[in-house]
Amino acid sequence: MKANPKGRGIVEWQRGWGVVLAAALGIAIGSIYSHFIGAMIPHLQKAYDWSRGEIAFGLTLIMGINLVASIVAGGLADRFGMRPIALCGVWLFAIGFSLLGLAGPQLWTWYAACVVFAMLAASVSAVIWTGGIVKWFEAQRGMALALTLTSGGLMVAITPSIIVALLGLVGVSWIFPVVGVTGAILMFIPTLRYFRDLDSVGSGAGVSVAPKQLPGYSFREAVVRRHFWQMLAAFVLVALAAGTYLVHIQPMLIDSGFSPAQAASMAFFVGPSMIVGRLTMGMLYDLFDPRFVSAVAFGLIPVAGFLLLHLDGNYPLAIGASILAGLCLGAEVDAVAYLISRYFGLKAYGLMYAVLGGAYGVATAVGSTFAGFGFDRFGTYDQWLLILMVGGGVAIMLVLTLGLPTKAQSEAVGSTQDASVNAGRCEANECGSY
Repeated sequence: MKANPKGRGIVEWQRGWGVVLAAALGIAIGSIYSHFIGAMIPHLQKAYDWSRGEIAFGLTLIMGINLVASIVAGGLADRFGMRPIALCGVWLFAIGFSLLGLAGPQLWTWYAACVVFAMLAASVSAVIWTGGIVKWFEAQRGMALALTLTSGGLMVAITPSIIVALLGLVGVSWIFPVVGVTGAILMFIPTLRYFRDLDSVGSGAGVSVAPKQLPGYSFREAVVRRHFWQMLAAFVLVALAAGTYLVHIQPMLIDSGFSPAQAASMAFFVGPSMIVGRLTMGMLYDLFDPRFVSAVAFGLIPVAGFLLLHLDGNYPLAIGASILAGLCLGAEVDAVAYLISRYFGLKAYGLMYAVLGGAYGVATAVGSTFAGFGFDRFGTYDQWLLILMVGGGVAIMLVLTLGLPTKAQSEAVGSTQDASVNAGRCEANECGSY
């Protein structure tokens, strides 16, 4: 079990709760586009006579371009700080999301709006908000990340209700500007008030300012280490399963003999389970060896796959499979952000998260696509589920053989930073007892 210095976690929450609040809103609103566009597909289809596939391809464009744009945003954040990127990014998000409402009736205008939005929205992607969290939290980093990322799951639950309420008031075209501008305001206020880079704390108030240099490896140093490639492979393998479970669980339930209504009722358990999985993993990361916690998270993949393979119309079994799939989806996202911060430090966190987290996102989309093609070819998901189960086992071995997070470089820089930050906090009478 990890050492947890007395009072360290309490001080972190006293100083960093506002950062978590701002980051949670940023994650929830900044990532709303995926499920928002999905829920809008029938309405866009009716308004402009586009096919569902044509509309959905716009989302594919967004995800692909957002990967590259996030790498740029992450590099800029590493250089200039997370706060200035976030403060500008919330308004870029508003502009980009509003442009989606100007599309139509020509299909090319939809694709053009999606491309522009993808480039602008990268400035409020998860790389920015999780970057702020990992800089502020050390002893309670896992739980802070979990609470931040959980907000995305909550937004998934309320998005359909938002759409229903607004469509009747403003219509298909204006719903995008209304949500974009409102979302930007909701992100901007707490970001301006609370979301600050750690090295700016106390500036101008007679408090010591931590040095700009952050602990950890540069991107070039990280990519030559085996840990980078092991994590990349592990994240891709678990993301293939995540994409499959997220998109295809309802079709799987229907194929096993349940009605669409019954399948929807059982799939309801996925959302709450995602939240439970995310919070549980965050707590465990703060207490235990990250290799073993990650192995437990990735171990949910073959167990869920086994249950999905044996769906036979049994209601309790189907609920169990839905819950396990949700736990799996929630736990894996925590693993990406936490392992990057622990094994590579904070020096190039933005770029590292953009690359590894982006690979996870792309693999999620690829997993759902392969599952669909596999079903079209064989008339069943069984073969693909078996592949995912084996991939989950390989991912477990990859994280178990990472070794303990290295402290050789990060401690040398990090200890100096911690000393400055703690000194500043004590001068401001905010440090308490350690």
